[in-house]
Amino acid sequence: MTPVRPKGDLVQMRPEGLYCPAGNFHIDPWRPVPTAVITHGHSDHARTGMGSYHAAAPGLPILRWRLGEQDVTGHAYGESFTLGRARVSLHPAGHVLGSAQVRIEVDGEVWVASGDYKRQVDPTCAEFEVQACDTFITEATFGLPIYRWPETPAVAAEMIAWREECAARGEAAILYCYALGKAQRVLAEVAEV
Repeated sequence: MTPVRPKGDLVQMRPEGLYCPAGNFHIDPWRPVPTAVITHGHSDHARTGMGSYHAAAPGLPILRWRLGEQDVTGHAYGESFTLGRARVSLHPAGHVLGSAQVRIEVDGEVWVASGDYKRQVDPTCAEFEVQACDTFITEATFGLPIYRWPETPAVAAEMIAWREECAARGEAAILYCYALGKAQRVLAEVAEV
């Protein structure tokens, strides 16, 4: 007979961050822990000092550049691996290169935790992949209904027009954006215009 996990949260909030007791790992921990599953390479999600790291394989170069020499294991999207009693897999989050949602299954119950994610198609990373689950933990920086973004091709066209206006006046056009994710997306989208 298979032991049944007592009902409770598969993922809990701890001082170190999100914690999965059944797997004895943390997701994007804020403080050093023995085992970390990292959703992506932005510094508010990937920090140094963990015993070991698990992350999506496409993001490994970014993590190694950001974290230095660490014990990092890369997993293909959708590949299952076991941590403690938890079956874990990483699935595209559509945020930046290598971003992932963390799918956790224990005794038939499935929870999915996302770091940042984007449902809009982005040519610089794998497209968001919906995961069926019992509980979805989401980070929602821009989750309020007041946030309505224009379509990406329109924004790219505005950037090109602005750059051309600057050039016509003999001015340099400088556009500031995040170095990881936004810079790559701006270049990819502008190249399409």
